[in-house]
Amino acid sequence: MEDSAVSKKSSWGLLTAKILGGLVVVMLATEQFLFFVGSQDFQPQVFRAKAQQYDVEIIRDAVGVPHIYGENDFDVAFGLGYAQAQDRLEDIEEAIIMYRGQSAEFNGSAGLSADYLIQLLGVWEPLESGYVEAQLPVATLALLQAYVDGLNAYAGTDVKRATPELYPISRRDLLAGFHLQHLFFYGFDEQLKSQISEQMQGAQVAQLQEHSLPIGSNAIAIAPARTSTNSTLLLWNSHQPLRGPLAWYEAHIESASGWQFYGGFFPGSPVPFIGFNEHMGWGVTVNKPNLLDVFELPEDEVERYGCSVSFKIYRALRVPLPLSCYRDAEGRPVLEQDGRYFQLRYAGAGEYRQVDQWYQLSQAESVAQWRTVFDDNRLASFAFIAADASGDILYRHNALMPNRGDGDQWSEYLPAAAVPEIANPSTGVLVATNQSPWGVRQLNDTFSVSQAQDYQQHTNNRAMRAHELLSGEQILSWDHLVNAKYDVKFSDASTQVQYIQAGLSQEIPPSLAAAATVLSDWDYQADQPNRGAALGVCVLGAIDTQTSTVSKPFLEQLAYCNDLLSTKLGTLSPSWGQVNRLVDGGNFWGVSGAPDTLRAMHADLDDYDNYGLRRVVAGDGLHGFVEWRHGRLHRAEVISPFGQSIARLTPFRTDQTPMFINRQLRTVLMNREDIEQQATQVILPKTYY
Repeated sequence: MEDSAVSKKSSWGLLTAKILGGLVVVMLATEQFLFFVGSQDFQPQVFRAKAQQYDVEIIRDAVGVPHIYGENDFDVAFGLGYAQAQDRLEDIEEAIIMYRGQSAEFNGSAGLSADYLIQLLGVWEPLESGYVEAQLPVATLALLQAYVDGLNAYAGTDVKRATPELYPISRRDLLAGFHLQHLFFYGFDEQLKSQISEQMQGAQVAQLQEHSLPIGSNAIAIAPARTSTNSTLLLWNSHQPLRGPLAWYEAHIESASGWQFYGGFFPGSPVPFIGFNEHMGWGVTVNKPNLLDVFELPEDEVERYGCSVSFKIYRALRVPLPLSCYRDAEGRPVLEQDGRYFQLRYAGAGEYRQVDQWYQLSQAESVAQWRTVFDDNRLASFAFIAADASGDILYRHNALMPNRGDGDQWSEYLPAAAVPEIANPSTGVLVATNQSPWGVRQLNDTFSVSQAQDYQQHTNNRAMRAHELLSGEQILSWDHLVNAKYDVKFSDASTQVQYIQAGLSQEIPPSLAAAATVLSDWDYQADQPNRGAALGVCVLGAIDTQTSTVSKPFLEQLAYCNDLLSTKLGTLSPSWGQVNRLVDGGNFWGVSGAPDTLRAMHADLDDYDNYGLRRVVAGDGLHGFVEWRHGRLHRAEVISPFGQSIARLTPFRTDQTPMFINRQLRTVLMNREDIEQQATQVILPKTYY
């Protein structure tokens, strides 16, 4: 009997093993089949052959920056796509996955929120119908096509790096990206969650997660009348993640037909967002005006329709995940939450022409010409500071501002001229640091503007310090601007200093007496040798740098920081350079700067909680200074925190980091002969294939 029972158990075990083995074989076979089917559009030879259509030369200088020359703008766009893919292919692919609403398909559950939002907003419907492309100029469509031809051509040469099922990348992918990123930059998801949570009396919106983007930027312009050399000076310093699809990509483009620009692009973009040409330039900062309204609809005014996302379960195996999406009778998106329905009305809905406006901006040769591009505005947000060789400087707090004259159910925008704008102020200085528009030419400025309540109202430490360093009657120089940009001090008038000083005036428990002493001795600076910054900046983590609001009582925050530093580092006063670090793989470098200092450094707080070390992940990325003197470009200098490429074996991955740490700048080369003398590589895609 026992032998029989054992025999049966063995038989069942063998059968189970066979079934499981069979399932594994089926899964692997299915995976291989799906991978094969998904890879059929990956045709390297076809992609590479596109290079024959474009006459372009790419010259990489001593730090690997591509200087791209073409007979026309389309040749240049092809070369830009090719060079970007060579340096940042993985970043571009990551962005394309998100734009297509395939984050869950490639990354699992972490991508569900982004995919749901893309479905909810119906991002791809007007693209797939051809409506969007019909609204764009032929030249802009050709520019987009040339750029994706360059991306695909490079992917066809580096097949081991490329993800076959993503190709070919199309111009519609880019248009979806422009549409989405312009929403995220003004905080669409933050505003949506906040407004629905308020109407639902604090309920959380489970379907949505905020897609965190950079939390600060600087741009400064100084007019000739304020400088010792009668020069126009410009700083462009948009704070971005230091790695990933939103980390700046540096390039110089020049076509024989006249398109010339040097500055920052995003991987996956054929047009620049910050920088300059021989005649003028601009910097961009994030602004977050109130551009979204949510109001409740009765159920009988809501239409439900089927939507779904593809969900990764194992390698190439994906399953469809059905969702419920809603819209109103006019096709506007509706979010369902606990049986209640909320219509979304937001700036930038249905707008896909941003790429054309950026293209036009980059071709302007004066501030006046640049400004006219906004007469037909397609950009939902951003604050700009522009300057030119003639001495004009301009601030524009741009927005597709809803005309709320008839309430929340608006259907039009205010005219482009209605937003805050300041040209050639008597102060001779314009400062943009994500503060309110009433702190640009001086703190606590006054001027009237339509719907003033819809603009951000707060100031911040960076604005205070910039005005303290640059305002007044003093004559300014290039060095003044550089020193201001690298300032690491908190102003005595800032929310940060007032928070600490008010906290120290309280009765301090004996257990926190040592920490209070370190804070009392701190000079409110965040330079590498500083022994008070580690505790001080930790305590200031209770302040939201976007709104200057306090989230935690002082003693509670001080106790947290006291325990963190004591436990993780064994001291309350390590040097700031020991704590605040740039990191690449196993390499790390101490660096000056902190959140909301002009030398901005934002850290991964998970690393901070776990190890007491601040791994800097955002802030001062690529930034540059420009001087025009006597009506022409006199000099420009730039620097990046790491290097031009993310490839592991390239010499250009972290070669700029030592200069960045030590506040050293690189001279920008614009003359072709100078560039050729420093050339480390010359690429002629047309001759390769």
